[in-house]
Amino acid sequence: MSSPIRNEVVKQARLLVGTPYRHKMAKRGVGCDCIGVIVATGRAMGFKSMPTDREMPIYHRLPHDHVAQRTAEVYLSAVENPRWENIKPGQIGLFYWRDRGHGQHFCVFGRDDTLDRLTMIHAYQASGKKVCEIGATDFWRKRLVRLFDYREVAEGCE
Repeated sequence: MSSPIRNEVVKQARLLVGTPYRHKMAKRGVGCDCIGVIVATGRAMGFKSMPTDREMPIYHRLPHDHVAQRTAEVYLSAVENPRWENIKPGQIGLFYWRDRGHGQHFCVFGRDDTLDRLTMIHAYQASGKKVCEIGATDFWRKRLVRLFDYREVAEGCE
C-alpha cells in the first residue's frame, strides 16, 4: 500500500507525461530529459532538496563518469538493499544502458492498479521523444543499478 505523499509524487510525475524530450530541461509542457523528470517532479512537490538550474550538473545525453549516480547521491536518499519486488510508487530508479553498474537513466516508479503492475514514468527518446509511462518490464528490472527516494519522503514525511 502506498502512502499519500508517494501517491502525490506519482501524480506530479504523471503531469509531465507528454512533455517533449529536451536534453538538460526540467519544465512541464516545455521539455524534460530523464533527470529533468526527477527534478521537475521534486520541484512540483516543493521539495527543497532539488537542485536549482544553476546547480544541475553538466552531462551528456548518455551520461558517463557516473555523473548520474553521483548527482542522485547529492540530491536524493539511496534505498539500502533495494529489491525489485519491494519498489514503492514514488521511488526513483537508476538504470544502466550499456555499461552494467553504471547508471545512466532515471524514472519515477508508478503503479497501474488495473493491471496490477509497476510502471515507470520517464523521458525516453524511443517512446516518441517525450515523457511517458510504461510497464516496468524485465528489460528494465535487469538494468536497475540503484533505487532512491526523495529526501523529504525518506525523512518520514509519509
